[in-house]
Amino acid sequence: MNPKPVLPLLLAAALLAWPLTAASAAVRPDQRLDVGTRVNIKGLFRGTVFEAQEIEAAQDGSGSVKGTIDRYDPATGELRFGALRLQADERTRFRDAAGNDIDPATLRPGQRVKASLRVDDSGEIRVRRVRIMPGDSPSRLRLEGAVQSVVHTETETYIQLLGQEVRATARTAWDGIVRPRSFVDDEDVRPARGVQLGRFTRLSGELRLDYKSEQNYDLADEFESDETAGRGRGRLELTFQPRGRVSGMLQVKAEEERELEDQNDALEDRSKLTLGRAYVQLDGILGRHVSLQVGRSRFDDRRDWLFNRDIDALRVFADWARFRVELAVAEELVDPVKRHRDVRNTYLAATAYPGKRHAITAYVLDRDDRGLTDAGAPRDFSPRIFGLSLSGKLRKTFGYWAELARARGTIRGTQLDGEAFDAGVTLIVPSRLEPSLTLGYAMGSGDDDPLDDTDRTFRQSGLQLNNGKWNGVSSFRYYGEISRPELANLHIETIGVGIRPRRKTSLDLVYHRYRLDVPASELVEASYDDRRLNLLDTEIGEEWNLIAGFEELRHFEFEVNLGYFEPGRAFLGPIDPATLFRLKVKYVF
Repeated sequence: MNPKPVLPLLLAAALLAWPLTAASAAVRPDQRLDVGTRVNIKGLFRGTVFEAQEIEAAQDGSGSVKGTIDRYDPATGELRFGALRLQADERTRFRDAAGNDIDPATLRPGQRVKASLRVDDSGEIRVRRVRIMPGDSPSRLRLEGAVQSVVHTETETYIQLLGQEVRATARTAWDGIVRPRSFVDDEDVRPARGVQLGRFTRLSGELRLDYKSEQNYDLADEFESDETAGRGRGRLELTFQPRGRVSGMLQVKAEEERELEDQNDALEDRSKLTLGRAYVQLDGILGRHVSLQVGRSRFDDRRDWLFNRDIDALRVFADWARFRVELAVAEELVDPVKRHRDVRNTYLAATAYPGKRHAITAYVLDRDDRGLTDAGAPRDFSPRIFGLSLSGKLRKTFGYWAELARARGTIRGTQLDGEAFDAGVTLIVPSRLEPSLTLGYAMGSGDDDPLDDTDRTFRQSGLQLNNGKWNGVSSFRYYGEISRPELANLHIETIGVGIRPRRKTSLDLVYHRYRLDVPASELVEASYDDRRLNLLDTEIGEEWNLIAGFEELRHFEFEVNLGYFEPGRAFLGPIDPATLFRLKVKYVF
């Protein structure tokens, strides 16, 4: 079967993006969070740092603080709201809830007040007026004023406001301000706060236990190839919070695995200590919109379709309110795995955000493979992938994604020219259980003429994980937890149903059907790719997955994954089904 030309698919994607762009242009555009932007921030103090729960655009004004006063010293004129200290002087007016002047000595801790601010001739912030507010004292404070500085890290944003450091995280709500975009997948965002070490350093991490039982992955009962494995993993992360325009991270990973293979009754113990993310980031080095990141950092995209890996890199980001550009040159230099040694990846991407929940990315990823095989021959897996990615949500009832890509370059001395398409939608019913339906279709072209000098089999980057989530709390391999195929010479039809009875609890049942694009003798990078195919049939089989996730406890995550694969007629020899059981328990801090 000849793959469909990619140009019509790109045109279809552009037509899909057009109404989204037009719709977003019809509403009031959100502001970019920048120096001078006026904001209203609600939150709580965690030590000396103000944790932002809500950030919204504010009107012009000189600034104010509203909330419960912790202390007022009549002798010095100092007012305290948590770690925030404000100075009153002889010009400050003190009033009650009715607007009448009062003696400032009558102020008491626990009273709810609004302190309106001004800037004196020396540039210092002073209290212009203090007014007692009616009603109960809320636990949250509200700070309003102009942003004095802003620095973005991988997962957080640090704002200087009224001389106070404010931290915004993935849990912060934004209104009228463009939410800063994280450089990492939300799977890497810690639900716990970690341990603060001084003012500028925080220690966080995780302990994870995995158990898996993979039965009959060779698809034949007559051979013993079952595997049972338990693995313990740990991560420690030191995050260096911004000092001026400099921030960074240092991550160390430890792993211990015990695996039993039934085929030869072999028990293997493996342990290793590796370097995770370790980088320095400089913000505003070439203008306020440009950041530079040097070191080992995480490359990933929303669905891990292009990559999900820590790679040593030089990265440059240019970020505006509704547009972002990234340029990176990356190569694994520190303890690389064999398949990624001597491979240089060059990545250029431009992303537009036509609405709060929509993103369109055009990119090119060039993989320059200079490595050798065990026999000393050039390995030569050097695709250059041109792609367009779309994703988003319409309100809370409809989500969508689309991946369009073309892979050119060379593979084992042969010209490569393949195409791929992956698209789907998730429909969510706004009810108590949040039932959802997901429909997806993916196609990676195959080589319909193996005798010419061009291989038309699409190849992914080699850095992909094909891991994501729909409306659940747990991510999973969306091409199949047992099969885990690369999207190469393959058609994958997907149907998923799920429920989300609580905010951090979900259950997904997923079905996949696999067909070859053209008959072949083997599969590309699937879990059962050692099984030969018959060169006649295209039916690879069907797979069912059940994924349950529970993350209601703040420091814990639980996931259970069940899988069943029924092989199809395309396999040579006897065939029998394969099954999977996987349990994950994670403690995060």
